[in-house]
Amino acid sequence: MNAETRRALAAGGREADIAWGRMAAGTAILSVASYLSAQGHIVGALPQLTKDQKQVAGIQPYSVKVGDTYYAFNRVDPVGMLLGFAADAVNLVQHQDQFTTMQYITSVSDVISQNLSSKTYMSGIFGIIKAIDDAANGKPKAMEAFIAKTGRGLIPFSSLLAQSNKALFDQTAHEVSDFADMLFGSMPGYSNSLPPRRNLLTGSPVVYEGGLGADIASPIYTMTEKGDPVADEIARLKWDGFVHPPKRFNGVDLSPEQYDRLLVLMTQEVGGAGNLMRDRMEQIIKSPQYQELGTGGVNSITGVFDKGGQQEMLNRVFGMYKRAAYQQLMQEDPEFASKVIGGKKEKQANFLGIPIQDAAANQ
Repeated sequence: MNAETRRALAAGGREADIAWGRMAAGTAILSVASYLSAQGHIVGALPQLTKDQKQVAGIQPYSVKVGDTYYAFNRVDPVGMLLGFAADAVNLVQHQDQFTTMQYITSVSDVISQNLSSKTYMSGIFGIIKAIDDAANGKPKAMEAFIAKTGRGLIPFSSLLAQSNKALFDQTAHEVSDFADMLFGSMPGYSNSLPPRRNLLTGSPVVYEGGLGADIASPIYTMTEKGDPVADEIARLKWDGFVHPPKRFNGVDLSPEQYDRLLVLMTQEVGGAGNLMRDRMEQIIKSPQYQELGTGGVNSITGVFDKGGQQEMLNRVFGMYKRAAYQQLMQEDPEFASKVIGGKKEKQANFLGIPIQDAAANQ
């Protein structure tokens, strides 16, 4: 209870009545929001799911769910913050069995920070903190991305241009690879030159579904559940291995075009019709062997999280198609293959402590 509320209650009379009324209203709103969240009608950050898991399943964080459609509320304050806090608090309670007491206390702080970091007016503060932390942990492009995002805000009418581009000209999400892409990637005319961001399960480009009302001015984004049994299973398992492959292979950086081709090979070509990666996963998920395996969880004796046999089966399939895609890309692109082979020889030479030329001669 803040000092102003305590003062009003101590004063009694009209001020106390107003203070009690405000507290009652706040409690009522949070109670209703918490109930709706527990019923699955309101979702918060869902930190237990990765970005790829949410994307393939069509789950949009900080949203109200009506039928199979999610309506974002994180840009509609102050109601949005109340709904978000209630949803994250319920999510925390539902998963409290995975926490020690100290982790639980820390997670309460995370609930608050997740809500604040989803607000556009707080993104700058949280953005620079995250960029510094990521850069210190081996992600050198993190600071570059933050500078580009900040610089984009200095471009006159940048928000209006980006919103107009998304609503009127280019509804596809795009991959960015360098500073210029990060700075101008959402601008009309430039965004179309970038490779699309692809659904990791099907390989189809990720497309924005628009907003509630007039897209160009709507603060409420929408997303529809995909209704895909494989995507739903990935989300149910909270499969942490289901992430986009790295843009660097055996020490060689992939160009934006090579990376896009890799994803197409992995999801739409390797295996052929009827035996694509998604098809193979669905076959496994429906098999009796898969159904008999465990889903994973925290071991009550050791306290260590066990991924479970189901995740391991899907990991093997995912890894197999990813490796086959890299191999196919090397066959299609001799220059890329030459760089990869050269990188392998250099690693071998460094490991054996012999000149690279001698290592190459022994191949």
